[in-house]
Amino acid sequence: MTARFYLSPKNLPELSEIPQALRYGIWSIAAQRAHRHWQVWGSYIVLMAGLCLLPRWDVHLGRLVFNAAFAIYLCIGVIACQVVKIHFARRYIK
Repeated sequence: MTARFYLSPKNLPELSEIPQALRYGIWSIAAQRAHRHWQVWGSYIVLMAGLCLLPRWDVHLGRLVFNAAFAIYLCIGVIACQVVKIHFARRYIK
C-alpha cells in the first residue's frame, strides 16, 4: 500500500466529481476546521522557525548558495504544510 499526497483540493477523490463552486465551499469549511489540530499549527511553526533561523547561515554559505537554500526550504516547507493541512481537512469532508 502506498501513501498518496494531495497538493490541491481538486485532486482529492472526495471532491473530484463535484462542481467547482460546491467544491470550493466544502473545501473552505474543511480547511478552516483543519486548523483545530495542533499538527497543522506545528507545521506552520516549523516553517516559520526555519525561515527565521536560515538567515544566520548567510555568512557561512555565501549569498548565492543561501538564496538557493532559502528558496528550496521555502518550497518544501510550504508543500509540507499543505500536505499536513489536507490530511486533516479530509476528515471533515463528508
